[in-house]
Amino acid sequence: MSSMRHLNFLLVLLIVRVAMPSGLCAKSLLKTDGHDQRETILFSADRTEVSLTKEGVIKRYFGNIVATYKNITLNAERASYYGARHRVEFAGNASIKDLSAEARADSIVYLIDEETAIAEGNIVAEDDRYRIEADRLTYYRNIERMSAEGDVRLTDLKTGTTVKGQHAEYALKAKKAVVTRAPVLIKEMESKEDKLIITAKQIELDGRNDEAVALKDVCITKGRVTAVAEEVIYREQESRLLLRNGPKIFTTTASNGTSTHNVLEGEQIEMVMESGRVKKVIASGSARGRSVEEDSSNVSELGGQRITIEIEGEELQRMLVEGNATSIHYSIKNDGRDVEMNEVSGDRIGLFFKDGKIHRVLVEGGAMGTYYPPEKNEPQRHKDAENTERSDELSNIN
Repeated sequence: MSSMRHLNFLLVLLIVRVAMPSGLCAKSLLKTDGHDQRETILFSADRTEVSLTKEGVIKRYFGNIVATYKNITLNAERASYYGARHRVEFAGNASIKDLSAEARADSIVYLIDEETAIAEGNIVAEDDRYRIEADRLTYYRNIERMSAEGDVRLTDLKTGTTVKGQHAEYALKAKKAVVTRAPVLIKEMESKEDKLIITAKQIELDGRNDEAVALKDVCITKGRVTAVAEEVIYREQESRLLLRNGPKIFTTTASNGTSTHNVLEGEQIEMVMESGRVKKVIASGSARGRSVEEDSSNVSELGGQRITIEIEGEELQRMLVEGNATSIHYSIKNDGRDVEMNEVSGDRIGLFFKDGKIHRVLVEGGAMGTYYPPEKNEPQRHKDAENTERSDELSNIN
């Protein structure tokens, strides 16, 4: 009987000890460098209670909880510590903060041995560069990496650019994030209708180089401009988009009630923006351009090693074709029975526009022109190898 009373006294003492209102310690066994050592989680709360189960002691905490462990601080309204499983569950306005990042959620589970936090519900996680919002987030402290799932929204705190998707991986130390599962990059402009939108199979963000890279089935929309490619590099600080691997740009212009559909392609296309609008487009490497009026009555084609397009406001101003430059224009008349064609070639061709229409053409270096009038079989050719006309307007396109 004496031993039984002694045992009961020890159990009561244990319960009283763990039920104290604040300043409590919960100890867990961790492994470091192959050796066991004791690490201590310090808890403070308004109230605590203990349960003795087959799995061991479960300690529960209520109200104004603050738990500290190594460099981590966790807060919540409720918490449960499972000593045998080295697991702590936090609920109600839960948060975790360490030297690298901070996260808030409806609930957070911290796995002590794995040094991993699993957050769920209304998650907002931040470091000094990105904010991540998601339905579920896993934070691997030992490798400084976050994995987010659900409706993921990643915001660049420096630039305001947002990437949405269903999955994201973020390396905190390298400041690199990869968003997959239907990712969309959105950059708001002064005009909401003119914002930049990029969709792809995968979008990578590099915070150190201020760069975003979109890969596979990339589609860009920017106002009235649509572009496609297999790889797009967005350098936001430079306001530049670099399109690679099969890039094409599509635009539609209108003049005098007639719409014209335009296509530009090359081995690489660069889009330069200014004040949120496309200022210049440069296609290089077997560059080609094609414009077709809505009723297909007029078709223009350009070709060369490099095509530069300059835009002011929303109006096309100038185009420069360089390197074996050619310009062909077809005019279809009389319901398609007559075709008029004008072909020009040279080292460089400059086209100048007014009200959406070409009003001046300049050709440099070995200029040659061929005109095919309607209902004529023989073309009328003109060659002027000595034509080396220089123009300030043409030179300034560079």
